[in-house]
Amino acid sequence: MNASTRNNLILALRIATTVLFVFSAVSKLYPIEAFEKQLVDLGFASWTTAPYLSRAIIGFEAFLGFAFLQKNYLRSFFIPATMVLLVVFCLHLSYTLYTTGNSGNCGCFGQWIKMTPLEALIKNVVTLGMLGYLYTLTANYETKRIIVPAVLLGGTYLALFIAFPIKSYVTTASGNNIVDSSSASADTTPVYKPASDTLLSVIQKLVSKEKTKTVETKSLATTTKKDSVVKTVTQTAPSYTPKVSIYAGFKNFSDGVIANVDKGTSIVCMLSLECEHCMETARQIGELSKEQKLPPVYFLFFGSPGELDHFFDVAKCKYPYKIVEPQVFFPLLGDIPSPPRVSVLKEGNIVADFDNDSFSKDKLKKAIE
Repeated sequence: MNASTRNNLILALRIATTVLFVFSAVSKLYPIEAFEKQLVDLGFASWTTAPYLSRAIIGFEAFLGFAFLQKNYLRSFFIPATMVLLVVFCLHLSYTLYTTGNSGNCGCFGQWIKMTPLEALIKNVVTLGMLGYLYTLTANYETKRIIVPAVLLGGTYLALFIAFPIKSYVTTASGNNIVDSSSASADTTPVYKPASDTLLSVIQKLVSKEKTKTVETKSLATTTKKDSVVKTVTQTAPSYTPKVSIYAGFKNFSDGVIANVDKGTSIVCMLSLECEHCMETARQIGELSKEQKLPPVYFLFFGSPGELDHFFDVAKCKYPYKIVEPQVFFPLLGDIPSPPRVSVLKEGNIVADFDNDSFSKDKLKKAIE
């Protein structure tokens, strides 16, 4: 291979590596909260540390990508460091495949390009081969001026933290307004505390007295041939002690609707305005409402107001809604990796919870009976 061909090949491989890593970093930024939730779900961070860890990972990934555009320490540091990082990712993906199978989105390209763990593993192995070949081509190729990588590193992180400043997640609530609490445990599910514990205790006492009464919903008569004795079986409807749900802090919805989602039976849907699965879920709920009377339905959205019209056009239905801040929305998803989440509440008790894979009209119909 002559020098010209070798240099052109090196340049092509460097540019390809830059594009791959910079695109991977940028794709995790939109939305960065989805990537942070993934870190929490994997156990790598809490809701307190996730904003810092996410930016550390994204910044380093972008820095490695940009570093391939220059020649300083290319062979002695950047190529080996990138290969080590990919090996770590491969080990993690292999463990994921072994423990949970080839399902879900690995998050390599955020929400832009969803890849299964196996697809991501193949991509990383191919990249490792490309970097290994680049390593063999770059003997006596690099220069060693530390100032260039240092400025690149500092500039990358500075730009990242300016463009995407740290925002604390809301993991607890108080009164009628959702607020942040830095003292709350980072791993707790968002909760809602009433403004008055006395009021809640009074409600619980009243409900406790009410539960002592037998609620007869249906009587079934059966006759035995032997003694012709008629036996009556009384079925009692399940009663629920009022609870304060994780959604109780949401009271003011669109078009001036003020509601208490914890009163009686209600359906709360957590949806992303640009998610096709969320649109389909909303459409099915709208179809079910034409077949039978539904309890009150409320939509909690992640997204921007400009996306509302398109969502409702596709979903072909519209219910009272509220656009929720990402730092509130994603912790409320709980164990569900990504929206949609559909919760059926009875007196504040979540009696049914569905994600995209488990939701269906029949299951929802059964849950609200």
